[in-house]
Amino acid sequence: MANTDKWYMEDESIRELINSVGSSPWDEYRQHPGQVALGKWVDIQNFYHGVVIKNEILLLQYLKAPIVSKKIRKQIFKSIGESKYGIEATRRLYNYISSISSLADHTRNLLKDYKTSSFETEYLSRLNRVTELNEFAFLKDLRNYAAHYKIPPIGYIIGTTNILGRNEAFLPVIYTGDLFDYDNWSTGSKQYMKINFTEIELIKLVDIYAQAINELYVWMFDQFDLIHGNDVNDSKKIKQEIVDRQIK
Repeated sequence: MANTDKWYMEDESIRELINSVGSSPWDEYRQHPGQVALGKWVDIQNFYHGVVIKNEILLLQYLKAPIVSKKIRKQIFKSIGESKYGIEATRRLYNYISSISSLADHTRNLLKDYKTSSFETEYLSRLNRVTELNEFAFLKDLRNYAAHYKIPPIGYIIGTTNILGRNEAFLPVIYTGDLFDYDNWSTGSKQYMKINFTEIELIKLVDIYAQAINELYVWMFDQFDLIHGNDVNDSKKIKQEIVDRQIK
């Protein structure tokens, strides 16, 4: 029995097991287009809120903690040092940008259900505005740098009045001078590093990146009711009919 869509049915023992399972009165509800679509979108929403946003919060909390707390600054200066601070910042940054990559893959898979639709067209247009940002290009390449080359040169500057013309007690940065030996930077990344030579302000970088990503997905999730609201309402009617039959 060859079926490329259900490859597991080629195994006779699995096929017999599946076929032996009786149908449920809830099958019509679960397989309704409204519930099928809802399940796919909820999976992406849960990943976005439960993984991406949590990683974003954990990253920014760590980067900003020494700025708002003199006690934390003293602890970093005395016992942690720039190297360990950079490693932990890298870990949190890597988790965040890697989760964004996974989110993009999940969304790309969802879009297969909306080929040539106005939703797909508008999503791709908005996505293009995000991916055109040099900040997006740089962080995407930085993920590969950290995964395949070495730990990014992340550290901090203390008392930056004379360096950046601002009165900052603590400023997390990426030192761009150490990055140019890596050969796989995109054009956007190279431009971004040149503009921000000799150091990139890490919080500013993440804020711009996160705002663009979050605006895209807030818009996207708002589209669900417009596309599937009627289907979901119809599925709820089927659910109520099943419940009514079972309690009679």
